[in-house]
Amino acid sequence: MDLISETGKLVSKDFEVSESDFISEEDLEKALSAVIYRMIDHDLEKLFAILYRLDVNEQKVHAALKKNNDIAPHIAIAKLIIKRHKEKLITRQQYRQEKDDDSVEKW
Repeated sequence: MDLISETGKLVSKDFEVSESDFISEEDLEKALSAVIYRMIDHDLEKLFAILYRLDVNEQKVHAALKKNNDIAPHIAIAKLIIKRHKEKLITRQQYRQEKDDDSVEKW
């Protein structure tokens, strides 16, 4: 499984980001942060709804939005979203492997 490619597919479902916009995690982060930047300025409520649905840690989001950070809020939130999607994909992969292992008859 290509983790970045699969993460990109998930991100493109939730945000207006084309999968062809990135080939690396840095490209994905750059494309996603641009969308988040616009959402912070124009549709913060929708952004929060998406973050809630994606189960991104609320305290981390609020910390990212504070003005005293070394990193811009839209970049920090993009990183949180990518990290969360990667965690979900890894968990799904582990579950599939466990399920496949259980289907093999054990003696």
